Amino acid sequence: MRILEKIKTVLVSPKNFFQEMKREKGLKKAFLFSVLLSPISILVGMLLNIPDSYGVAVANALAFLPYHFAASIAFLSGWLLTVLLPFVIATIYHIFALALKGKGKYEASYKAAVYSNTPSYLLGWLWFPFSLIVTLWSFALSVLGLKAPHALKLHKAFLVAVSPYAILFLLTLATILVAGSV
Repeated sequence: MRILEKIKTVLVSPKNFFQEMKREKGLKKAFLFSVLLSPISILVGMLLNIPDSYGVAVANALAFLPYHFAASIAFLSGWLLTVLLPFVIATIYHIFALALKGKGKYEASYKAAVYSNTPSYLLGWLWFPFSLIVTLWSFALSVLGLKAPHALKLHKAFLVAVSPYAILFLLTLATILVAGSV
């Protein structure tokens, strides 16, 4: 399946896409999908000069550098994070899927993490409230992407999909509690 066809199918017929995804062997195609699509949102956001918390933090840290050099570093570091983050998310998905008696392999978790991000790859630069809609769309796709290959019921796929958010919330809460006690 070519990349444009893959994008269309993920967005328009996600159930069919994730059923077909089971036949895709290995991580290579999903990884290349991530590498090719992830810069779109970053570039559009930078071109429209849309600040986000990551971009503002990088801009402040690199304020002493010439603008184009700092923008290049911000783009490359954002792209690297966007390409590597699905591996972390897939690991969390996989641990929780196995804990809930899921049947799929790690590669199914990775593909769910990558392909469910398609709306974010394409539209992640949108402002609130549209960014919330894009995030919820990606979340719904992750539920569908985890359900089929791991042979999970919908409520269990939902729990697996929410697990990275729960971990992030708990880590944030722990950080606030530790910082507040210092």
